[in-house]
Amino acid sequence: MIYIIGSGLSGIAAAVALVRRGYRPTILDAGIKADPETSDLKARLRSVEPDAWTQVDLAQLKQMGPAASTGIPRKLHFGSNFVYREIDKVTSAQFDRASILRSFAQGGFSNVWGAVIQPWPQAEFRQWPVSFLDVERHYAHIRKLISPSEVSPRASVQAYSVHRDLQRRRRRLEAQGIRFHYADLAVRTSDDEVGKGCKHCGLCLYGCPYDSIFSASAQLAQMVRQGEVKYIPMS
Repeated sequence: MIYIIGSGLSGIAAAVALVRRGYRPTILDAGIKADPETSDLKARLRSVEPDAWTQVDLAQLKQMGPAASTGIPRKLHFGSNFVYREIDKVTSAQFDRASILRSFAQGGFSNVWGAVIQPWPQAEFRQWPVSFLDVERHYAHIRKLISPSEVSPRASVQAYSVHRDLQRRRRRLEAQGIRFHYADLAVRTSDDEVGKGCKHCGLCLYGCPYDSIFSASAQLAQMVRQGEVKYIPMS
């Protein structure tokens, strides 16, 4: 019997790798899920195109959490903070003027992540105990899993404008050791048998109703349906 603790990005990546080798692992998880109100909101948004979303639902979707010690508001999942819900205060760490969060949610922090999958460049591995070649093939496997579309997402008007301004100053920036490019994103850009592609609604920071942004919880649900893993949540 093979057990995996947790259903976040690392746990699901391990599960996928084991399934490809012919194993059927068991995932043990706290498995906190969003409350019914949040699930209903996602279902309503998912059932129609973005131009049919109501202002009431959008207001609920766009709620932000309390500010962290950095002053940056906490990202929520369709207005819910279930991703950050603490269920074991005895083992929680205490910090002074700092905050390090952990998640007991099904899918972990992938419910609220920014979907950036930028690999470390080869030069970064000079002082590492492993070489770039050691991890390069794993980069390829992960990219295929969480970013299946060959076409990159279309840049927003703001992103295009910033990139254009940086491009004009590329030589000066590179002389200062600054490199830039569009980020690689774990976003499905076209419909396939797994799900819908990006609708370019511009609300990625609040949650994607179509699961176009890769999430470990959606991948887990697919693997459970196909009988590839056994899932045992605490809740």
